[in-house]
Parts: sequence; C-alpha cells; structure tokens
Amino acid sequence: MGEGGSRSQDAVGVMLVALEERLCVELSGVATVERGDFLQGGGSYWEIRPANPRSLVVHWLEWGGEIILQAGGYDLGGRWELERTPGNVEFIEAVVRAVAAGRAVETKAVARSRVEVVLADGTVAQDTGYEGCASVLLPLPGWTRWGRTTRYEAYA
Repeated sequence: MGEGGSRSQDAVGVMLVALEERLCVELSGVATVERGDFLQGGGSYWEIRPANPRSLVVHWLEWGGEIILQAGGYDLGGRWELERTPGNVEFIEAVVRAVAAGRAVETKAVARSRVEVVLADGTVAQDTGYEGCASVLLPLPGWTRWGRTTRYEAYA
C-alpha cells in the first residue's frame, strides 16, 4: 500500500479509483466528480455534485479501515459507515447510480431525517440519523408520515 491518500495499490483502492473514472465519464455534463486527499491521516474523499440543484449530492470518504458514505441533504440520515471491502464499494456505486437516477427520498422532522434510496434491483437502502439530545427528549410518533419529504430529482 502506498503512503498517504487513497490506498490505490490494494483491491478496494483500485475499485474506488475505477468507480471515480467511470462516474467522471458517465456523469459528464450533469455532475462533477471530485476526489481529494486529507492533508493529514492518509484518507481520501470523493464528492458527486449534480448540476441540478434539486438533485442530491453524494460523497464518501475512505479513512483507515472504513468508508463513510453520505447521501442526505441534511447530513443526518443517509450515512452509512462501511467496512473497507469490495462489496461495499459495489454498494456505494449502487447508491450513487440510484441517486443519479432520482430514486432518493428524504423525510425530515425535528432533529432527525431518514433517507431511502431504491437500488436498481428494487431493494431499499435506508438510514435514519438523529441530531443531539432533542431527538431523545422529544419523541415524535409517526414523524416519517408527517415530516417534510423531499423527492430528489435525477441528475439528467
């Protein structure tokens, strides 16, 4: 493994770079794909920023033995902490492609949000995130039914 930045010499590093290259080509004109390295600590991050402001930004970072994927507009829900494995790189790609196709919905209420992404095979990847003690002290029964829902648009 190389020092600093992405561990591009191992299988997961190669897969992440290949994913970046594919997305740069496939999303050209509808989104920008950026990669950067952390100045300290030997990690890398990627961000997919759509041109359509009503679409969802997706980013992930590779740090140590894990990859953190974020696909939520409120940075609460839509956060997956993944082991650094080839299968999880495939999961990241599936989420990015579903978001780019406009198959992501986020529901927000006080101090919480839930992101649901419908993958190409029909399965739903979902994550609910909470913020601070308000989410514990303020129970909100049925919040996913009455909360503010955003249906993100496709990149193209």
